Amino acid sequence: METHYETLLVNKENGITTIAFNRPEKRNAMSPQLHKEMFQLLTEIRYDPETRVIVLTGTGDNFCAGQDLKQYSLEMESQPPQVRDEVREKVRRWRNEMLRTLPQPVIARITGWCLGGALTVVAGCDIALAADDAVFGLPEVNFGHFPAGDTTAMLTQHLQPKHGLYYALTGKMMSAKRRNGSVSSRWRFRVWIWTEKLPRLPNRLRKRVLWVSRRSKRPGTTVPMLRRMWRTRYPT
Repeated sequence: METHYETLLVNKENGITTIAFNRPEKRNAMSPQLHKEMFQLLTEIRYDPETRVIVLTGTGDNFCAGQDLKQYSLEMESQPPQVRDEVREKVRRWRNEMLRTLPQPVIARITGWCLGGALTVVAGCDIALAADDAVFGLPEVNFGHFPAGDTTAMLTQHLQPKHGLYYALTGKMMSAKRRNGSVSSRWRFRVWIWTEKLPRLPNRLRKRVLWVSRRSKRPGTTVPMLRRMWRTRYPT
């Protein structure tokens, strides 16, 4: 399995493969090159016998700032229609289908910004562990855009309709922090985007991800079967 990429860092250790978005100067915003590399990596990792658990994260202080709209436009405008369609299909497949249908469990380790299209990545993961400084949001409206692609569909599945529309219309950020020891009433959703919030202390989040990863690293076919059954019943 290829482990050297331009926009990704890949580390394999004790059955756990960690994939980090590696564009820290852009807060790990997703470019066409990153989409191509994620599609290639997830295609290969499905059949990697050494990978029992996958952890998705970002280098630096942020998980992912969504789509790099400037870079995406620059690269795509110069391409023929066929190439543009191929890239869009890879974007849709790796964020929407491939994450959900991998035989290995996928854990998101989230710090800092998780914006726009990055929410679809988190929704595709089985478990999402967020630092208490993590912020989630749909800032597209601030730039004269709207949450395109699968982002809007994901929000309608994970948030109550009026709450999802509120954040899409206002561009307001959602914080992983708790208020006065309890969850803000606005965040009493039927499904949370993240699974658990942890203090961003030295190695606290990393240790928690490692603990969950080890617990998820079961032998045999139990985990793939459980994951497939769960995703069939709850496809979001």
